[in-house]
Amino acid sequence: MAGEVHYADTVYQPKGGGIGYVWCEEYARMHTLIEARYQNIAFEATHTAPLIPERPFEKGKRLAESGWEKTPADARKSNEDALGVQLDDKSVIWRKTIPVSFPLKIPT
Repeated sequence: MAGEVHYADTVYQPKGGGIGYVWCEEYARMHTLIEARYQNIAFEATHTAPLIPERPFEKGKRLAESGWEKTPADARKSNEDALGVQLDDKSVIWRKTIPVSFPLKIPT
């Protein structure tokens, strides 16, 4: 993966599908000079607290990977459909955002 930035890790306790926890890595990349695209990669997650209080979950086996979609919600929906679960804001139980910026090279 080149040119994308990893901007968040989110753990969900999904509705449906029989999966306990889902860890999603969220990525963005510039599609055009003014338009970004988003990708969501879903993994199994295991609860490890209180072993590591600042990161109470461990990422496991890869479950699904969205394509590069127009919105973060579209990328998440792609994985919801693939896994047969619902990953909405109400089911978020842990989230870590990662500050990022997109470097732009403007020809002179």
